[in-house]
Amino acid sequence: MLDVTDRVAASDVIDLDKIWESGTERYTINDRIYALPKDVGPFGYAFNKDLFDEAGVEYPNPDDPYDWNEYIEVATKLTLDVDGNNADHPDFDQKSIAQYGAGFWWLNRRCTLTALIGSMRTRRKLRWIHQSLRKRFSS
Repeated sequence: MLDVTDRVAASDVIDLDKIWESGTERYTINDRIYALPKDVGPFGYAFNKDLFDEAGVEYPNPDDPYDWNEYIEVATKLTLDVDGNNADHPDFDQKSIAQYGAGFWWLNRRCTLTALIGSMRTRRKLRWIHQSLRKRFSS
């Protein structure tokens, strides 16, 4: 791999102060840079209030977002097998999941939008985004 540290330092275009540290640290070894992220950016995430209510889980707080461990904890509580056991239950059957507590529909075809998002308006918007991206990048 090419060490690009000196090139990055000499660049008039790349400003490491404008890139999240987590976006560069994974490509840095012994203070030397071997790659840069192609992108790092925010994304929106929707949730189904009914699923949270049914599980007795508090809604996410937009002023205090989950860390990764909290996200996994909530997703575990919301993931149910066909018998209604959540993923923490000793009888949970991971081969018979009826509801995923979290997911990224572009990564997991079994994770459906209908399980995650209750609003038809939101589903239509997400479907439009998905179809637009497929049209643009599938040709």
